[in-house]
Amino acid sequence: MGKLAGYKISNIEESFTNSVDVTSYPVEKGLPITDGVKRQPKTFSISGHILAKTHSDAMKIYNALEKKQNSGTIVTYVGRTTAKNVIITSMNPSFNSSIANGMDISINLQEIRIAKSPYVKKKTTKKQSGKKVRVIRKNRRKFTIK
Repeated sequence: MGKLAGYKISNIEESFTNSVDVTSYPVEKGLPITDGVKRQPKTFSISGHILAKTHSDAMKIYNALEKKQNSGTIVTYVGRTTAKNVIITSMNPSFNSSIANGMDISINLQEIRIAKSPYVKKKTTKKQSGKKVRVIRKNRRKFTIK
């Protein structure tokens, strides 16, 4: 049993892929030279059942997950594995006569990272309204007259 975005999924199988891209360049003799590794986002695959009291309730769960997929909502999956900060990349439901109150489903998730802007909004100061302040300088001393 797992939960995806708060909805229960009766799992049959969970798996994930963790991979990297390796840059390499050929040389005249021997193995290619490798000079860099770049991590790829993890991908998660879940297959199981969406079950509810009635088929229409199961379709409501599917439609809610589809809405999250189409809007790109960041979700969390908790089961045998945990996937945080993931989006739903694909869902493949299938219907058969053995499940009257739900459906079989395969869901693929992908880890994402949100970039943060270095821009910081400057705090604005409130202008003082009312009397004007006049500053008089005498002999390197500062006097404020209100």
